Amino acid sequence: MYLSEGKQEKAISLLKSIIKEDPQYLVPYNLLGEVGIATKDYELAVDSFNSAIKINEKWWIPYRGLSIVHAAQGDRSKSIQILQRGFDQGVGIERLGLELALAQYQLGQRADSIATYEKIIADVPNSILSKNNLSMILVDDQATDGDIDKALTYVADLEDIEEAASLDTVGWVNYRAGNIAEAIEILEKAVSLAPNAAELHYHLGMAYAAEGGNLEKAKQHLKTAVESEQNYTGKDAAKAKFAQLSR
Repeated sequence: MYLSEGKQEKAISLLKSIIKEDPQYLVPYNLLGEVGIATKDYELAVDSFNSAIKINEKWWIPYRGLSIVHAAQGDRSKSIQILQRGFDQGVGIERLGLELALAQYQLGQRADSIATYEKIIADVPNSILSKNNLSMILVDDQATDGDIDKALTYVADLEDIEEAASLDTVGWVNYRAGNIAEAIEILEKAVSLAPNAAELHYHLGMAYAAEGGNLEKAKQHLKTAVESEQNYTGKDAAKAKFAQLSR
């Protein structure tokens, strides 16, 4: 309530008084760190999150908070180190791991990202999001035949999920594996569930283009993808393919 009213100092004073009364109570440390992030008092945030970790190094939340602090200051390397530190200690394997793997991939650390996702899946076999994200990495522009084969094994667990993002992953992996008919069928379902998602239209358009039997549908879906203001991986490829088919 204090924060919503712009009374940051009162919020900080309240949290510090709670900590003084019970120094082992973790919640106010985390809240104090979040206040530090919100007010850009990064020194306060770092001290608070570090204090929480010192009291209980197995609580994943302050690791994430500390990582956010360093990212907010432009130090992505330090941010990743904090996530890696918690992850290596087995803290919040899935929660910290997903953020770590994404950050690694964004920084071009593809092999590290794959290893992180595989570690999550080994420890949390039902981590659908990890299998989804890992599959998309395995079929990116650096994919080998082995990577694509591995992705096919992971998406087998996503096939029965009636959700656009999961179906899109299954369809795109099948497209990259050369299973074009299967890819089209699955991607059509994905687009029907999320008709405004430009990336899904891009994937479906590419599948129709690869099939070759219905280039008008390929152009239709690629046109939707190209004209969208949404940013997504492959937008340049969508533009290039659409231009090629429109000649």
